[in-house]
Amino acid sequence: MTARKTFDAFVRDADGSFTCAYGPYTLRSAFQPIFQTGLGATTVAGFHGLVRIDRLGDSYSPGEFLNAVDPRDLSEIDGRLASLHALNGQFFAGTEARIHIPRDPRHFYTSHDMRADAERLRRSVDTARINPRNIVCELQMRDFDDLDRTVHFAAHLRRAGMLVAIDGYAGEERDMKRLDEIRPSYVRFDTNWLRGFLMNTAGVALLRVIIRQLAERNIIPIAGGIDQEEEARQLERIQMPRIQGHALAHPDFPANLPARLLPTQAPPIQERSRIPAPSLVASAPAVAHPPVRMANPRRPAPAFGKRGLVG
Repeated sequence: MTARKTFDAFVRDADGSFTCAYGPYTLRSAFQPIFQTGLGATTVAGFHGLVRIDRLGDSYSPGEFLNAVDPRDLSEIDGRLASLHALNGQFFAGTEARIHIPRDPRHFYTSHDMRADAERLRRSVDTARINPRNIVCELQMRDFDDLDRTVHFAAHLRRAGMLVAIDGYAGEERDMKRLDEIRPSYVRFDTNWLRGFLMNTAGVALLRVIIRQLAERNIIPIAGGIDQEEEARQLERIQMPRIQGHALAHPDFPANLPARLLPTQAPPIQERSRIPAPSLVASAPAVAHPPVRMANPRRPAPAFGKRGLVG
């Protein structure tokens, strides 16, 4: 067995962005823009933190990466990825853009662990000179997750000055209970659940009611995973407060984003050309990696998922 501290220090690349490593894996932030609709314009309101993973030049999906990770390191990985996204949020410092960071409360078992994680993330936020109110921790929740644990995790993040969101909201009874207990600032709609409303006019009318009810509770809904332009147009027409997906913009590395997106409004969707996917050529300097506990991973296809660590 080897020591559990398997993460190398954060490395700053030539473009100013940060990377980190877990054994032979290099982890990089990518951000996908989140657009705000209303008042006849669509503007960039924030960025969703995603992760790009490679090992010796081969790209790995988050699932493939996590299968190669010792389960005892999962909380460290979740925390380090959050810090990585916060550090790379430096490119948006001084703007009102909010950085949405996926978090998984399942990996944190004690109040001490939760407090230490929140404090470490806050230090990264301060290092990047970001207003902590512009950090939104999106809490991933599954059917049988411990709600009390998630409530405590959210409380520690709030005490550190950050906002929280619920990921995977689908309007079920358990989701309503989560709203009451967690009191999020945002909810990210389950994409398949959302699409069911867009199939007919009655569904669209009901979706308007849901959006209004959330607004009355000061909760901002996010429609993510919007990859079809027709869906994006429908959501713009009903003024869905936040929209994210490949129909609007692909993820990109943080150093490429501010000059391209923040100073100007995005054009209407029918006039918008897709932003090309970024090059995945590794640019981090070589570092020495300590031995780590890992399975022998299969050689993967260079694919990235749309959920979990990558949104």
